[in-house]
Amino acid sequence: MIRGALRSALSDRVKASRLYVVDSFTLKTAKTKIFDELLSKNWDLKKVLIVDDANQNLELSARNIPNVKVLRTEGLNVYDIVRYDWVIFTQRAAKAIEARLAPQA
Repeated sequence: MIRGALRSALSDRVKASRLYVVDSFTLKTAKTKIFDELLSKNWDLKKVLIVDDANQNLELSARNIPNVKVLRTEGLNVYDIVRYDWVIFTQRAAKAIEARLAPQA
């Protein structure tokens, strides 16, 4: 039932064209200012949920930016998908979520 709800919430974001998949977020250092500039320069998005595997520099850089939340793939949930207007996945995270939500035999 939970996997179905996640599929539905993600499907809603795709239909609304509010889901992006990027190659990766490669940050050399954990600097909020640099990440905020990167985010505002490339996208003018409000209320963003970013999903990636363990990326400590990304997590540290985004934690003080209002309306931006970084989740690891295992922490992805329906509440956060619905709460944030935009969802950004890295390719690695998208593959992990796809495997997690695949129908089981």
